[in-house]
Amino acid sequence: MLKKKTLKSVIRNPFLSLQSISIRYKVAFHLILGTILITVAVVEYAYYVARQTVIDQFEKQVRSATLQMQSEIQNVFLRMDRKELNQEKAFDIIRNSMVGPMMEIRLTFRQSDNDKGRMKEQIGRMLGIFDPRISDAFDIKEIKAQTPDGLTEYLVEKRPGGEPLGRVQRLDSERALFRALDPWLIRDIYDGYYRLSRKDRQTVRQGFQFEIVRNLSVSSLRLGNTGYGFALTAYTPEWMIQGTTYPRDYTENAIRSRYANNFSETGYTAEEITRYKEAFGQTAGENLAFVSRDMKERHTPANGLIAVIHPFREDEDLDNVQFDGTMVVREMMMQRQGFYRYPWQNSGETSPRQKLIYLTTFEHPQLQQPWVIAVGGYEDEVLGPIQSLHRNLYILLFAAIVVFALSSLAFLQLNIIVPLNRLLEGISRIKEHDLTVRVKRINGDEIGFVTRTFNQMVRLIADHETKLSEYARTLENRVQERTQELSETLAEVQQLKERQDGDYYLTSLVLNPLISKKVSSETVSVDFRIRQKKSFHFRKWSGEIGGDICIARSLSLKGRDYTAFLNADAMGKSIQGASGALVIGSVFESILERTVSAAVFRNHYPERWLKNSFRELAKIFLSFDGAMGASLVIGLVDDRTGTVYYINAEHPFGVLYRKGRASFIETEAVLKRIGIPESTESQTIVRTFQMQPGDVLLFGSDGKDDLDLGDGNRNDDEYLFLSLVEQSGGDLDSLTEQLGRRGELTDDLSLLRIEFSGMTDRDGRRTLTELINHHIKQEDYAGVLSHAWTYLDEHPATTDILYTFSYAFRKVKDYATAAELGERIYLREPDRPGNLVNLAYCHVKMSSHQRAEFFAQKALDLDPGNDVARRIQDMIAEARPSQGIFN
Repeated sequence: MLKKKTLKSVIRNPFLSLQSISIRYKVAFHLILGTILITVAVVEYAYYVARQTVIDQFEKQVRSATLQMQSEIQNVFLRMDRKELNQEKAFDIIRNSMVGPMMEIRLTFRQSDNDKGRMKEQIGRMLGIFDPRISDAFDIKEIKAQTPDGLTEYLVEKRPGGEPLGRVQRLDSERALFRALDPWLIRDIYDGYYRLSRKDRQTVRQGFQFEIVRNLSVSSLRLGNTGYGFALTAYTPEWMIQGTTYPRDYTENAIRSRYANNFSETGYTAEEITRYKEAFGQTAGENLAFVSRDMKERHTPANGLIAVIHPFREDEDLDNVQFDGTMVVREMMMQRQGFYRYPWQNSGETSPRQKLIYLTTFEHPQLQQPWVIAVGGYEDEVLGPIQSLHRNLYILLFAAIVVFALSSLAFLQLNIIVPLNRLLEGISRIKEHDLTVRVKRINGDEIGFVTRTFNQMVRLIADHETKLSEYARTLENRVQERTQELSETLAEVQQLKERQDGDYYLTSLVLNPLISKKVSSETVSVDFRIRQKKSFHFRKWSGEIGGDICIARSLSLKGRDYTAFLNADAMGKSIQGASGALVIGSVFESILERTVSAAVFRNHYPERWLKNSFRELAKIFLSFDGAMGASLVIGLVDDRTGTVYYINAEHPFGVLYRKGRASFIETEAVLKRIGIPESTESQTIVRTFQMQPGDVLLFGSDGKDDLDLGDGNRNDDEYLFLSLVEQSGGDLDSLTEQLGRRGELTDDLSLLRIEFSGMTDRDGRRTLTELINHHIKQEDYAGVLSHAWTYLDEHPATTDILYTFSYAFRKVKDYATAAELGERIYLREPDRPGNLVNLAYCHVKMSSHQRAEFFAQKALDLDPGNDVARRIQDMIAEARPSQGIFN
């Protein structure tokens, strides 16, 4: 039975105790926790989506209301343009429509006692500012002896008639508030107020706290419960430069960039700083400091952000209105367009609320300054239903969780816990070696299947124990029979092993002579080391066999001495790899022997000889239909200059050891290994490299990198070999020893070392280059060619100069020589557009139209806009019907 853990035992050993807690509690805990997490995630996601949807809809309403307000203002001004309205009437219509008609006008005045005579005199003097006719046309009547706060309230009545005009409320012992409530009086005060000058209106507003209150409930713009529209007169701060926008053009970077763009030539001299001040007012630093300070400080007096339309603060300068250190209205004016969010706390509220407005501008010739129009409202008003639903969802879903948890526990008890307890009881009896136990199956579900399988397992164990007893009695005879069978099999294996070692021995006899070094050069020395992975012992002979091979031999091409070399790694292990190496060695040895013995094969430049040799090897391997493959590097070293020509077919990159530092001479592989179709279909590229006296080049198979470092780790650092080359000083014996120390070889290893000890004439090369460049500037191609062969004899690896000579030969109409040099360049750099066009032209002149078409088309593939290549194609098309056109 599953044991229940007490709280004390859990505290004593929490880890072990929690592990042995009953599964019903574990399952219940995870079900409840998972359900809570999923519920919270679903509710919060739903709330987020709903909230975002409501906010998006609210934004659309705010923007639509603002544009509606702009449209209505525009329509009123159109009527004013048609002389249907004067400006005063137009403004009145706009204000009444946008923020509602006036309900009252409030003025605060000083009154230290309750003397009605002095109060009447004070009110009369105050109202006379707006209209002298009403300065004495009223009486004051006390209507309530005491307000709840102990202050007196009065009624202002019209005389004669006694009609109520307004009320007077004592605010405190020093001040009283007059509220004009009669529509006639409100209009009279309103008209009188706007007849005053801007300065006088400011004085009235400051002296009497003048306030116009409008009935927002009948406004044509309704947005929620408290949303409203307003319009402010825009103004341009003194730091705003014409053509700029705040805040985009007033960041530190923008100001400094403006300074640098206007005055970057003189290095900020005093004269330029003066010019900047004349143009922009301040230096860049001063400008930024002034802008930053001006946007935060209180302006005294205010700059003129007048509320032209507003339900509560009409005609008030809102420049200095701020909340929590932010000049809210000033930032609205600087933005002027788009959505603007800001927190705002109204009087009587305990915390700020987020408000959203949409800003746009309105301009008209009769307005001295444009208006910034906005309509906005509080986000919490539209989010209230969503937030209420959010709370109700949590209550509903958590109630559902409780019901679900209880029903789940009941289900688990009946369908999982009880059957599992019975299984545990059966397991306990088996531990006591009672193999007669059988567990009663309750359900036909998965646990019922486990119960049935458990009963079958018990029966099998009982059967196996019976059989095991039988085996114990007959074990000795069975061991003797099995030993005899193994002895006979081992004898057969030994015979097969001896035959296999014989095959290895015979193959090594054929392969080893091909691994040869026949170098007679005085300036180029070649050495190599080969260590095959597979070793064998046949009778009295021991040896190694594998797919790595190295060959080196001296030969002559076009009367010039070269050292040919090859390092290859055939695909496969032991006999398969040896077969590939045997084919490579045989074919390459045939190529070398043919070159040495037949003059026709020696009349090639090194690039052509390497291409032909590589193609021959690739075609032979391709004939095996994928059964053989190999990576290799094949090359020639000019014994006189140390120039290296080589082709790398997916072989590890060559390493240069120069002055104690090792580095790769290649950065990317361009040819696939031989034995696959891609090796013959892709463009053969001959690379060149110029060795300096004392340089060492090292080529090797991938066995140099495939090291087992121990503990199941394999080397994957290709730069490890570079560090070992530097530590060994480029010496093969030391390098092989260093590789053995670093890890165990897991593949065949071959290393080929080439050292150049000749001399190079750098000064002569520099002089010849200067002479050639001089002749090129003079377009003296005959002069260029007078140095051509001398230069190429000493510096054959310079492809740019080779192209110069090819072009020069073409200019002197020696098309055959130009084409021959161009073909050498093509083997080195097949995608050089200038050489392709040059070759196409030379072959046209030599009537080799097919070859010319090939190079012209290749140039167009690289550069479809190459007009010269297109003209050559036209020449070919014209030349094919009649060959005489080029005579």
